[in-house]
Amino acid sequence: MKNKRPAVGFISPPAWFDPAPAEFPRVCVEEVRTQQASLPLPDFDYKLRSIASIQDELNLCARTLRAAGCDLIAQIGSPFAWACALSEKEARDRCDAMAYAAGIPALMMG
Repeated sequence: MKNKRPAVGFISPPAWFDPAPAEFPRVCVEEVRTQQASLPLPDFDYKLRSIASIQDELNLCARTLRAAGCDLIAQIGSPFAWACALSEKEARDRCDAMAYAAGIPALMMG
Protein backbone atom coordinates (compact mmCIF):
# COMPACT_ATOMS: atom_id res chain seq x y z
CA MET A 1 0.00 0.00 0.00
CA LYS A 2 1.42 3.38 -1.03
CA ASN A 3 2.03 5.85 1.78
CA LYS A 4 -0.28 8.85 1.36
CA ARG A 5 2.11 11.33 2.98
CA PRO A 6 4.24 13.19 0.43
CA ALA A 7 7.96 12.48 0.50
CA VAL A 8 10.63 15.11 -0.04
CA GLY A 9 14.07 13.92 -1.06
CA PHE A 10 16.94 16.16 0.02
CA ILE A 11 20.21 16.24 -1.90
CA SER A 12 22.83 17.36 0.59
CA PRO A 13 26.28 18.80 -0.11
CA PRO A 14 29.19 16.35 -0.20
CA ALA A 15 30.66 15.23 3.13
CA TRP A 16 28.35 17.59 5.02
CA PHE A 17 26.17 16.84 8.03
CA ASP A 18 22.89 18.32 6.85
CA PRO A 19 20.14 18.92 9.44
CA ALA A 20 17.55 19.99 6.82
CA PRO A 21 15.98 16.55 6.19
CA ALA A 22 15.35 16.08 9.92
CA GLU A 23 14.21 19.66 10.55
CA PHE A 24 11.89 20.03 7.56
CA PRO A 25 8.99 17.93 8.93
CA ARG A 26 8.98 20.09 12.08
CA VAL A 27 8.34 23.31 10.15
CA CYS A 28 6.08 21.93 7.44
CA VAL A 29 2.33 22.53 7.84
CA GLU A 30 1.33 19.14 6.45
CA GLU A 31 2.77 15.82 7.48
CA VAL A 32 5.64 14.77 5.20
CA ARG A 33 8.29 12.11 4.98
CA THR A 34 11.89 12.92 4.14
CA GLN A 35 14.78 11.04 2.64
CA GLN A 36 18.35 12.16 2.09
CA ALA A 37 21.06 11.54 -0.49
CA SER A 38 24.45 13.09 0.04
CA LEU A 39 26.44 13.88 -3.08
CA PRO A 40 28.96 10.99 -3.31
CA LEU A 41 32.10 13.13 -3.39
CA PRO A 42 33.97 12.61 -0.08
CA ASP A 43 37.04 14.67 -1.06
CA PHE A 44 35.12 17.56 -2.61
CA ASP A 45 36.99 20.89 -2.53
CA TYR A 46 34.02 23.32 -2.71
CA LYS A 47 35.64 25.53 -5.35
CA LEU A 48 33.06 27.24 -7.57
CA ARG A 49 34.28 25.42 -10.69
CA SER A 50 34.00 22.11 -8.85
CA ILE A 51 30.50 22.96 -7.67
CA ALA A 52 29.49 23.89 -11.21
CA SER A 53 30.78 20.58 -12.60
CA ILE A 54 28.66 18.09 -10.63
CA GLN A 55 25.44 17.97 -12.66
CA ASP A 56 25.83 14.22 -13.26
CA GLU A 57 26.06 13.56 -9.51
CA LEU A 58 23.05 15.79 -8.82
CA ASN A 59 21.07 13.89 -11.44
CA LEU A 60 22.14 10.54 -9.98
CA CYS A 61 21.07 11.57 -6.47
CA ALA A 62 17.74 12.84 -7.83
CA ARG A 63 17.11 9.54 -9.62
CA THR A 64 18.05 7.60 -6.48
CA LEU A 65 15.62 9.62 -4.35
CA ARG A 66 12.85 9.08 -6.91
CA ALA A 67 13.55 5.34 -6.78
CA ALA A 68 13.20 5.53 -2.99
CA GLY A 69 9.68 6.91 -3.40
CA CYS A 70 10.21 10.66 -3.17
CA ASP A 71 7.69 13.00 -4.80
CA LEU A 72 9.89 16.10 -4.86
CA ILE A 73 13.63 16.80 -4.85
CA ALA A 74 15.09 19.64 -2.75
CA GLN A 75 18.78 20.37 -3.26
CA ILE A 76 20.46 22.08 -0.29
CA GLY A 77 23.38 24.52 -0.57
CA SER A 78 22.88 27.73 -2.53
CA PRO A 79 26.04 27.77 -4.66
CA PHE A 80 25.05 24.53 -6.37
CA ALA A 81 22.32 26.38 -8.27
CA TRP A 82 24.35 29.34 -9.45
CA ALA A 83 28.10 28.59 -9.27
CA CYS A 84 29.73 29.83 -12.49
CA ALA A 85 26.34 30.27 -14.17
CA LEU A 86 26.34 33.12 -16.67
CA SER A 87 22.61 33.73 -16.46
CA GLU A 88 19.52 33.00 -14.42
CA LYS A 89 18.41 30.67 -17.22
CA GLU A 90 21.59 28.63 -16.91
CA ALA A 91 20.99 28.24 -13.18
CA ARG A 92 17.38 27.22 -13.80
CA ASP A 93 18.53 24.74 -16.45
CA ARG A 94 20.57 22.91 -13.79
CA CYS A 95 17.43 22.41 -11.73
CA ASP A 96 15.42 21.42 -14.80
CA ALA A 97 18.05 18.83 -15.76
CA MET A 98 17.84 17.30 -12.29
CA ALA A 99 14.02 17.21 -12.42
CA TYR A 100 14.09 15.68 -15.91
CA ALA A 101 16.59 13.01 -14.82
CA ALA A 102 14.39 12.05 -11.87
CA GLY A 103 11.03 12.47 -13.55
CA ILE A 104 9.68 14.49 -10.60
CA PRO A 105 9.74 18.19 -9.64
CA ALA A 106 12.96 19.58 -8.20
CA LEU A 107 13.98 22.74 -6.38
CA MET A 108 17.46 24.10 -5.86
CA MET A 109 18.36 26.42 -3.04
CA GLY A 110 19.62 29.79 -4.19
